[in-house]
Amino acid sequence: AMQRFRYQQPSWILHVVVLIIAQSPWIVRSRKVRLTYINGIATHMSHMEDGEKEITSIFGEPCMFCYNPTSQTHYEDVVGWLGDITQAGTQKLGRITDEVNSLVHHLKDAVNRVGKRGVVVHIAHSQGALITSLACKQLTPQELSRMEVLSFGGAAVLRKTLETPFRRCINYYSVNDPILYVAPSAVQYLRSGRVVGSAEEEFCFLAPRIGDPIADHDLLGATYRQALEWEGARFRQEHRSLAYKVYHPMLVMISAVHHQIHQLIKAALRYLVQLCLALMQWVQTKTDQVTSSIRSYVWRPIVFLFMVCMDAIRIWISGKEKYELVVRDDPISVETTGNPSGQEQKTALQLN
Repeated sequence: AMQRFRYQQPSWILHVVVLIIAQSPWIVRSRKVRLTYINGIATHMSHMEDGEKEITSIFGEPCMFCYNPTSQTHYEDVVGWLGDITQAGTQKLGRITDEVNSLVHHLKDAVNRVGKRGVVVHIAHSQGALITSLACKQLTPQELSRMEVLSFGGAAVLRKTLETPFRRCINYYSVNDPILYVAPSAVQYLRSGRVVGSAEEEFCFLAPRIGDPIADHDLLGATYRQALEWEGARFRQEHRSLAYKVYHPMLVMISAVHHQIHQLIKAALRYLVQLCLALMQWVQTKTDQVTSSIRSYVWRPIVFLFMVCMDAIRIWISGKEKYELVVRDDPISVETTGNPSGQEQKTALQLN
């Protein structure tokens, strides 16, 4: 038995150690990878932070964003919105703004952090794709070769060329996206009738899920979110290690079972609390009923008998009944019908 115990113990220890190591960053990733994101127009910092959390959740990797600030002072600032449109128009003409320089620094830092074998996955939305196209002109081909660019509703089409040798590049467009009016190459590709869906394709056109062009242009809206989820699944498949791929489904299953057990415990506790409250209310009602019955059928007769006994004891001790004569000032009239009896006459005379 001792030999069998010693033989089985290392296998359990090894299993636990592998589970722990599988969650370590250096084993989870098959290579160094960094996820970056730049937004479009009219995006406030609160929207940016929400988008960062959503992208992090979808990809399973911390998202480092480069904020493209808006000119809007509040959500309904039309003048600020027109300022963002004007800035995008000048960038469309090739003007280098502070946002472009900021993204250049952001991408260079990300590429340097992942090293020569690493990959930078860059997400660009709307005006962010336009800023990305200008920033890439200031990056070297070696830096661009370590970048995967995912564009959603981009104001500029990003292509894999000799000048921009991206590791991978894809442009997602909703077919009703108004941004297509400033992306003629995307419209030309859509009208060419070419089959879209190959892994090497640089365009992917999506059927709108909402039907509103503005809502379908939103990165976290139903239309582009489905593409984000596709890319998130591909990211986990492409950039995760074998240990993560083997143990992650097990951990997901354990997490789901834990969640279900947690929900069952909560439901059971909720039911027990409701049952206890109902029982306490029933006990309180029955207690009130019993108390009322005791007061009516037990306590009052006891008090009555006690008073009768006390009165009887007093009479027995004193030997006579003790009454006090009450004299009334107002006469009491006794009305009788017909001839009153002698007793009634006597009583009336005494009273008068």
